Amino acid sequence: MGTKISADQWISRLVGAGLAVVAGVAAVVSYRHMRDLSARHGEDGLSSTILPLSVDGLLAVAALVLLADARANRRGGRATAWFAVTLGIGASVAANVAHAEPTWTGRLIGLWAPVALAVALELALRHVRHAAADQARPALEATADTDGPPARVTPVVAPPVAAPARVAGPA
Repeated sequence: MGTKISADQWISRLVGAGLAVVAGVAAVVSYRHMRDLSARHGEDGLSSTILPLSVDGLLAVAALVLLADARANRRGGRATAWFAVTLGIGASVAANVAHAEPTWTGRLIGLWAPVALAVALELALRHVRHAAADQARPALEATADTDGPPARVTPVVAPPVAAPARVAGPA
């Protein structure tokens, strides 16, 4: 017999799968656009082939850092990760729009994949933060004293310590 999976676990798995699908589509589409664009503007075969990986790799690392922070309910120090996401999405948008047909429709299509990735990432982060908060709540409730008012805490004050006596040196 298998372990029963809760509705929350199913939702978390589906959110992860959805993020993976959107990230995969965005990576493939943006990779092709950036590769073609860099080749068209003079990059050699190897450079135009690996350049898009630096953008996708940056986005992947930043997204994983943000997801790990959200799981651990860490709030501070995320500016660098968000800067990396913004930089990666910006590079992807720029390459996709530059590669697109010079029409509004072509440019909107070019915008779609990286914008969808940014929105999907934010939604996944929101879900993970809420799931982490929901998991922490029962632990906090279990440690709370529910039989009465909170216990009164009396601070312990250390007695004052006398300053050391001055020792007179040779005269």
